[in-house]
Amino acid sequence: MPFVLIGLNPPLRARTFILDARPWLIGRDPQCDIVIPDRFVSRQHCWLEPDGDGGWIVRDLGSANGTWHNEIRVEPEAPLAHGDTLRIARTYFLVFDPHKQPTVPTIPWPNMRFDPVRGRVLLDDAPLIPPLTPMQQHALHLLWEQRGIPVPAERLLRQLWPQRSPKETRQHLQRLVEQLRERLHDQYELLIQHDEKQNAYVLTPTPEEAIQVLLPNKEF
Repeated sequence: MPFVLIGLNPPLRARTFILDARPWLIGRDPQCDIVIPDRFVSRQHCWLEPDGDGGWIVRDLGSANGTWHNEIRVEPEAPLAHGDTLRIARTYFLVFDPHKQPTVPTIPWPNMRFDPVRGRVLLDDAPLIPPLTPMQQHALHLLWEQRGIPVPAERLLRQLWPQRSPKETRQHLQRLVEQLRERLHDQYELLIQHDEKQNAYVLTPTPEEAIQVLLPNKEF
C-alpha cells in the first residue's frame, strides 16, 4: 500500500515524501533519505521499511530523543497505518494513504488566551505563574495572531523595538524567544520554532489548520 508522509511543522512543514517499495532512512545526516536539520534528531534516527505484506513499519535506531508513533515511543518498531502521526524528536509527520481522506492527527496544542486586564497569559485556562513580562507577552501575542504562518524576524524586531534598529535588537529577539520557550509548560516548550530558511519564527499550527493548509490541491 503506498503511503505519503507530509511534514506538519518546521523545518519540513508542507514537505511531502511518497514512500516507494524500499527502506527510507530518516535522520540528521545529509546522506539520509529524509533529512531533518535539527540537533535533537540523531544522525541516523529511524528506518521506514516495507513489512512484506503491503504495509510499512517504523523502526527506531536507538535515537536519543525517540521516535514516536501516535505519541507512543517506538521500542523498537511499530506498524504504520493511514492517519497515524509520526514524530521524530520534535518534527511531526502525518502518515496517510493518498487514496483516502486523511484523518486529523492528535498533536499537543494548548488553548492559549491573553488577559490584557490582568496582564496574563492562560494555557488551557491555567495562568502562567509567574506571569510573563510585558515584552514576553507582546512577542507571544504577535506570534499567536499569525500561528501557523512564519513571522519574519525583521517584522518582530520592528514591532517590539520600533525606536531601535534591527541590527541593535536582533540578539534581544533571540533571547526573548528562548525565554518564552523556557517559560511555557514542558509539553509546549517547542511551540515556537525558527524557520532558518526564511529567518522567521512560527507557532506550530493546530492539526486541523495543518491539514487544511497543506493538503488541498496536492496531487500524488
